[in-house]
Amino acid sequence: MYGDDQQAHSLLDREARLAVCQFCRTNDQAIAWLTAFCVTGVAAGLSYVPLQEQTGPAEGSTFFLVFLGYWAQFIAGGLWLLLKRSWRHGEWTRSMVGALLLSSAFSCASESLSYLAKIQGGIRLFTVVHSSVTLLACLSAALVLRARVLPFQWLGGLLVFGGMLATAIPSSGSLTDGVGDPSGPAALPNLPLGLLFSALGCIGIALSYPVAELVFDLARRHGAAPPSAEMACLCASSFSVLALSGWTLGYTLPRWHSTVEAPIENSPDPSITWAVVTYAAHTAIVGAHALAFWKCISMLGTVPTAVSIGAQQAGYLFFANLLFCLDGSGQRTTYCFVQSGASAWGKAQKVLAFVLCCVGCGVYVMGSSWRGTRGERSSLAERIGHSRSGRGAKAATAAASDLAVPQPSEQPPA
Repeated sequence: MYGDDQQAHSLLDREARLAVCQFCRTNDQAIAWLTAFCVTGVAAGLSYVPLQEQTGPAEGSTFFLVFLGYWAQFIAGGLWLLLKRSWRHGEWTRSMVGALLLSSAFSCASESLSYLAKIQGGIRLFTVVHSSVTLLACLSAALVLRARVLPFQWLGGLLVFGGMLATAIPSSGSLTDGVGDPSGPAALPNLPLGLLFSALGCIGIALSYPVAELVFDLARRHGAAPPSAEMACLCASSFSVLALSGWTLGYTLPRWHSTVEAPIENSPDPSITWAVVTYAAHTAIVGAHALAFWKCISMLGTVPTAVSIGAQQAGYLFFANLLFCLDGSGQRTTYCFVQSGASAWGKAQKVLAFVLCCVGCGVYVMGSSWRGTRGERSSLAERIGHSRSGRGAKAATAAASDLAVPQPSEQPPA
């Protein structure tokens, strides 16, 4: 019976590998957009580094980067919509419009609260709270969409959570000793308020994922064609563009010099030209990232999109170490994997975070492709045993066929 169980495991492993290959072949566009989502996520984080050096950036009370980001999302969605001519694709219902507006409100509120959280409580405290987004998004998908999340997928999300959390635990001092960026410690105006904003922003981001997926899920439930992801991207950003444009006109423009120009003048390497270039580059990347997000949500769903944050975090740690580890004078910066003179935790911190994020994403992928349960393994081993007792190889083949790779028409696992 032990040999039968081993053969059952071998067959299941083979079917799992075939499932991954089959899914990649039949969902090449989804894989391409998920790759774009990860690459632009890494690039957005990296583009913020020169943004700090050249622009300050603008004061958080202006929500200037959020304002530029939603305009970029609006433009990216609109351009892709025109390119694909997909504005008439699918049908809209009141419930779908309501889900879209709710997702947009969650997204806009969470981004704004996240900026306030960094100002009030510092980036370390914000990162600790924000690290739970992946798990909360998986949980909200299970509750809102009744998505089936397998144990290994939960484990993958938990490892990603650990990797993101590890980046925020200080090697010395406390979580509240400053903003934790290369510019050094800063005064924190209101720590409890920063903690509250961080928690609310994290919950808002986590809820925006499944509610965004609900837009497409509602159409499928009624047997209708869902709208295009680029149309959803365009429409979802419209609410935020209007709200933030009003804030920019009413608050930021009357204070333009003190809130936008002064931070450029006070930055470590002030340059108006480079400030414009870095703002434009960061904005373009964020726009592409937002479009890729809506594509991933429509094709893959909430859970894979949320878990991919781990790959983005790992990519950011790797390339930040590669590009920004040494400053102009040759001194090691906080972007290095291992900092000179750091404690034991400081030396292992980013390496551990990188490994946990990579392993977490790998475990999630394996958990998604492995579809056999304990019952299936037992049944398969039993049928293999029968085939050995005289029923012939045909029974073993029939047993393996019970674990056939799903056809492209079937919904992929969460």
